[in-house]
Amino acid sequence: PYLVLVIKVPTRGTVLVETSLSFLTLLTSYYGSIAVGTPPVAYDVILDTGSSDLWLARNGCQGCAGGAPEFNPGQSSTFTDLSTSFSVTYGSGQATGTLGQDTVSIAGLQVTNQIFAICDRFSQGLLNAPVSGLMGLAFQPLATSRATPLWEALVQGNVLDSPLMAFHLTRFHNIRGATSTLEPGGTFTLGAVNNSLFTGDIDYQNIPSGQAIYWTLPLTGLNVNGNSVS
Repeated sequence: PYLVLVIKVPTRGTVLVETSLSFLTLLTSYYGSIAVGTPPVAYDVILDTGSSDLWLARNGCQGCAGGAPEFNPGQSSTFTDLSTSFSVTYGSGQATGTLGQDTVSIAGLQVTNQIFAICDRFSQGLLNAPVSGLMGLAFQPLATSRATPLWEALVQGNVLDSPLMAFHLTRFHNIRGATSTLEPGGTFTLGAVNNSLFTGDIDYQNIPSGQAIYWTLPLTGLNVNGNSVS
């Protein structure tokens, strides 16, 4: 079984991006791969539609996930230290560090001088191997760093085929102990939808005017077992 989530983004370009996903725990978080620096190094990052910052664990950081790659600014010839402090807090903990710029790519599509955070301190349990960081997929006004998120930079550069973002998420079904299992599978798609993963038509809904911060949908009613909930 799988779940498809399709999000429409606000412009149009020329390329489709598709990258594979894996789950850390049962339907709680999933990650994909990006490449950072010159030469490029691959890092698995949580894909989070509820935040907008991109950050990676710095080499030698405290509270990092053991066994996961850590970003070393000295090993990238294109890295620029912005000498600006960074701190972000989630429901699951906090990450702190500094901001920098470097070349970042996903599935071969590249953004030069992408601003992101290099974090050296984390709340216990915020990162778990094999994940090295987090990539926010909400809108720029939500970013603690004030940086343009990677997906928005790709949109603004007119490098996407259609104004779409889609997730195909592998799901567990009646499997005991699934919450502690690492489950590969699923795709994250930018610039199109994979028509083989769903049937029927997509009903697109506009984000309410002036609320392009989170992916917000207007809710006009709620029914449970045929009964209206107010």
